[in-house]
Order: sequence, then C-alpha cells, then structure tokens
Amino acid sequence: MRERRRPDGDDLVKKALEGDDEHLGLLAAHADAADLEPVERAQRLLRLGAVADADDEPWVAARASLAAAVLAEGAGDNALAVKAAEAAVDADPSVAEAGILLSRLLVKAGDKARALVVGRA
Repeated sequence: MRERRRPDGDDLVKKALEGDDEHLGLLAAHADAADLEPVERAQRLLRLGAVADADDEPWVAARASLAAAVLAEGAGDNALAVKAAEAAVDADPSVAEAGILLSRLLVKAGDKARALVVGRA
C-alpha cells in the first residue's frame, strides 16, 4: 500500500513547491521523491542546500550539498560534484568530509594547486 501512495505524495509535493519553492521541508521531500536518477536527485539536494544556506541553516546546507556531491560523483558528473562540494564547504567549513571530497574531486579534475589549498584549510 505504501508504494501505491508514494507517487501521489510526490505529485503533492511538486505542486506545493509551485507556491513556495523555498520551503525546506518541501525541498527535502522533493529530493527524496521516488524513481529519481542520481543526477536529478543531486540537483534537487543542491537546491535544498542553497535555500538552507540562504536561510542561515549551515548544517542542513552542508549536509544536503555534500550528499549532492557524492551522488553526482557516483553518477559521473564531476562538474556537478565539484559545484556541490564547493557549496558544502562554503556552507560549513567545519564539515571535514566536504573539504576532503572537494580536494579529491579537484585532483580528479586536474586542479591540484587548488586541491592543496582546500586540503590545507
């Protein structure tokens, strides 16, 4: 029964976001929608992170952006992964995992000098 209701709930969340596209709860539910491709889920998580950062919610912003970076990297979208990891570090520089991931992604992208700067921060 839960599986049957889930798509209906996803539609309700999508419709509610049309009226309030900066509601953290709705954005979180939208990122958790069923049957999303990893890149689309990463983009939604990155949006959640951006709104949370604007709302002065650094913990939420950093974690959502970090999750987006991990998903994007796994899907092979390194540009999105770097963008999301940068957002995570910017939101909360004390989240060590974000800095480590960003450094690794920068090395992967060939930007070793910047990776060293990030790694030392």
